[in-house]
Amino acid sequence: MPATYLGGVTIGGAVVGIETVFGSVGGALTTLRATVAAQITAIDAASALISAQLDLLGVAKFAIRIPATIDFQAQLDASLQIGASLGLQLTDPAAYLSGLLAGLAQVQLSVSALVPSLAIQTQLAVAAATTAAMNAKIAAIDLQLGALDTISAAVAARLTAIGHISAALAAAIAVVGAAITAYLNMTTTLGTAGAHVILYTGALSGIGAAVDAVTAGTGLAPSDDVRASVILVETSDAGRVAAFNAVLKTS
Repeated sequence: MPATYLGGVTIGGAVVGIETVFGSVGGALTTLRATVAAQITAIDAASALISAQLDLLGVAKFAIRIPATIDFQAQLDASLQIGASLGLQLTDPAAYLSGLLAGLAQVQLSVSALVPSLAIQTQLAVAAATTAAMNAKIAAIDLQLGALDTISAAVAARLTAIGHISAALAAAIAVVGAAITAYLNMTTTLGTAGAHVILYTGALSGIGAAVDAVTAGTGLAPSDDVRASVILVETSDAGRVAAFNAVLKTS
């Protein structure tokens, strides 16, 4: 079979199989990069929202505790003051008696029967019981508010996980970006025009004359310097011929 001139093509046009697959892979990489970039943007937005919600949880905890415990806290403070005052009076029974005598003139005859330490101890017990009750109520409120801390910790853990995912996606997009750069550079190379494809099938000894017979169609003069890559496969090997036909321009 004589040689056949298949026409002027680009560099990529001479290796049609590779050019087609290469274009598909490059297109997929470009789409992947756009998709990952969109996901990173969405994750960053979600991260900012979760971070804001985390801050709001902390604010909510304090905003809830102050009005919820203000009455209990006031009662607790008053109880503590009473306890402190009674403790001082217990150390000075005379001062305690003087106060009673000044306010209870009508019962002066029975004042001598009072036992100041016993009366003060009773009042101290009442104050201590009140203090314990107020502390218990405040502790119960704080226990409920502690649930907000658990929620905050869970949200913070998810925020950290999202950060790791975002970092992984950023690393992936960097790798994809490098691959796309290589793809674009090679695409430019494959698109370079000025190649000529000649197909020859026959005895190896006849290749020179057959090619000479069709070079006139290329527009190249016999004296022009050219660079050629000759790929030879035996036609008796069907597998090699199939691979040759799948990759290189043959029509």
